[in-house]
Amino acid sequence: MDANQDPQAKPERAYSDEMAQAVRWNIERLTDRFVASPAHAELTKAQQREVRIVLQLVADVAYGYELETVEEWSMTGLAQALSYAIPHKVMAGKSFFAAVKPIVLSFLRWGMSERVWCDRDLTEVIEYVQSVGGKLGAANRRRKPALSAPDQILQASALPDPPPLRIKRSRISKANGKVYRLCISLLGIEPEIWRRVEVADLTLAKLHGVIQYAMGWKNSHLHMFLTPLGRFTDPQFHLVEDEWCADVGDSRRIRLGDLLASTRDAFEYEYDFGDSWRHRIACEALGDPEPGTRYPGHSRCLAGARACPPEDVGGVTSYQDFLRVIADPTDEEHERMVEWSMHPRRGRFDPEYFDPGFANDMLRV
Repeated sequence: MDANQDPQAKPERAYSDEMAQAVRWNIERLTDRFVASPAHAELTKAQQREVRIVLQLVADVAYGYELETVEEWSMTGLAQALSYAIPHKVMAGKSFFAAVKPIVLSFLRWGMSERVWCDRDLTEVIEYVQSVGGKLGAANRRRKPALSAPDQILQASALPDPPPLRIKRSRISKANGKVYRLCISLLGIEPEIWRRVEVADLTLAKLHGVIQYAMGWKNSHLHMFLTPLGRFTDPQFHLVEDEWCADVGDSRRIRLGDLLASTRDAFEYEYDFGDSWRHRIACEALGDPEPGTRYPGHSRCLAGARACPPEDVGGVTSYQDFLRVIADPTDEEHERMVEWSMHPRRGRFDPEYFDPGFANDMLRV
């Protein structure tokens, strides 16, 4: 060993899918042991329901970002999970986020008693989780750099910035009784991936679900609507705590009728801030509902073309690379990407596939 090498440093290694799968199997095995232990029984019923997904997420993030196996978990790996990846990329309710901290703490303490980390002292790691886990995302907040003395003087003498545009409502507007035919198209991809849906005067919060089911997404990431009235999302994500989202409004308070007055109107919907899937929502028609048709209980997908990209493929450019690889059996990544993108119901990923019947089954659910 090099005399200058830190004996505690992790060995250099490259990411591999084989190791990632080994990490998943290991955390599943350890989770089974944890669930059977008295430590798990001390968690509340609500926390127990979230144990497997929380521990799997932390293990995936710690390895994906820091190449840390479960036995190597450190403050660095847990910081990526608790302060960045989980609060900013995972779409879940308040009960899930409230369960993350107690689950991770209980698992760490149990793991020390079971010598999962051999003789490592995880006191500092546990203290870190104790301080950060209760305010998920706080450590990743963007902070403005400190100003120098001259800049402070200039700032004090400058005119104040105008307040950001933000739509605030104490109550939601009443539905206008209209039916909207919308075209949802995924931007940046040719040939176009699109869906045509028919909906009532929904709130943006409910339109989010229609987009997810019609397109074929899995509703596993954050989202945001970008409209002429401002940006809107689900308030449970607490995005307003980040400086760049200070002007984001509540998607439950805005209806389609507030945004779409004619067939010339449109707005955008972004899903998964990492991959950044941008959708254009255009109004093709609006009018009165058909007699005997109940809305919004029967939102409908009328038509569409081509399959939704696989979740976490990496965005528009990465999706194009993915299509090239799965179409080329001679590519060294071909078999791995084909297996990674296998659908549990349809099998091998087909970019030309779209089943409006299945989309409507999901919308009815």
